[in-house]
Amino acid sequence: MQAGPKSLLAQLEETTSNRFVDRDPDYFSLFLSLLRSGALPSKVKDFGLRDLIEASRFYGLESLLTNSLTNPSHFDAFALQRWLIVPLNRRDSPSAIATTPFGSLHVSHGSKIASFDWSLTRKSTILTQSTAMDSLLAISSDIVAAVATDISGLHILDLQNGSIKQIWFLVIELISTIDTFYGFKFSAGLGVHGIEGLTMSGNCSDRPCSLILSSQTSLQML
Repeated sequence: MQAGPKSLLAQLEETTSNRFVDRDPDYFSLFLSLLRSGALPSKVKDFGLRDLIEASRFYGLESLLTNSLTNPSHFDAFALQRWLIVPLNRRDSPSAIATTPFGSLHVSHGSKIASFDWSLTRKSTILTQSTAMDSLLAISSDIVAAVATDISGLHILDLQNGSIKQIWFLVIELISTIDTFYGFKFSAGLGVHGIEGLTMSGNCSDRPCSLILSSQTSLQML
């Protein structure tokens, strides 16, 4: 495991002069251990996560820190415990949650969507046109597809800038039998503007109808 080519540690190899680094030696010791073994030492629990992230950015090692702290091998299904309560504004209950391969988390609650970075320590919030999003699907770290029963179309939202990138209005073909008593269910495959493998399904057995976005392939915005 090596530091990136733009990291401070890589720059030290290219210079012949002495360079003074005015940083906490305890953090420097942690990152040296990370570079040598690929894992952080147990004493990392004594350090604040936000300070650890800022120090890793200074040395250009944030990606290595992220990989170390979010390594799936650390997951033990038989030793789960509550780690953090995600802070949400107001009292609206979450209606949809989307996770990303980048470690970030998006939560729809009421008319808002709150986004958290991979450390769950930084949050941003945007206001939507819906009273509650029924389903969210992450396309990238800052872009999500969203649907709701009280607004029309498939909304592509830019969570970083708080804007709507696109709205797609879809004609859905019902593929299951309509039951006048129990209502109906539908499923439609979408392949629009470079997003393949996206499926929107619904259940109108109850009112209002519920909408769910899902994907069998990785999504990319063109």
